Amino acid sequence: MARPTARVVTESSALLSLRLTLCYLTRREHNVSGQERAEEKPQEPEEGFSAIFELASVGAVLGDAEGRIVRVNPRMCEITGYAEEELLGKTPADLTHPDDVEQDLERFRRMAAGETPVYGRENRYVRKDGRIRWVSVNAAPIRDENGRLLRIASVILDITERKHAEVKLKRQARQEALRAEVSAALAGGGT
Repeated sequence: MARPTARVVTESSALLSLRLTLCYLTRREHNVSGQERAEEKPQEPEEGFSAIFELASVGAVLGDAEGRIVRVNPRMCEITGYAEEELLGKTPADLTHPDDVEQDLERFRRMAAGETPVYGRENRYVRKDGRIRWVSVNAAPIRDENGRLLRIASVILDITERKHAEVKLKRQARQEALRAEVSAALAGGGT
């Protein structure tokens, strides 16, 4: 039992670290003009944050103000089955199961408008091969000093195995309840 708890702590820590990394990279990108960026020498902290982005065990996405994907990490490619080049320019709606798109878009709209500070939701993605993957998506807006939306930083955790385990446990609980009812009926002389 300690093992799953440790994994949850690790996944939560990874999500937090990645979210902070995405915020750092996006703010840094906004604060440095094109001319300054061309003249600037790479700095060790930025290289470290880029490494965290690329090596994270969760999917990481940077989107523009309209939600189009501008950067992804390898884990996001694994979750969706798409190559990085195929994901660039897509929106979350392009990946989301049709039954989940409407709620997803409304939550995104509310976050982008500043009505909610973050976006968090469990929904389904449709992989390139057509298979369904359950994901936990957490996104935060990156705004300039005037509150204008610049980027969306998202972390995506594949929770498919957990969802399958939940279904299995519910099925087992229903079977146990049915067995108990049958046993009670038989013990009481019922039919």
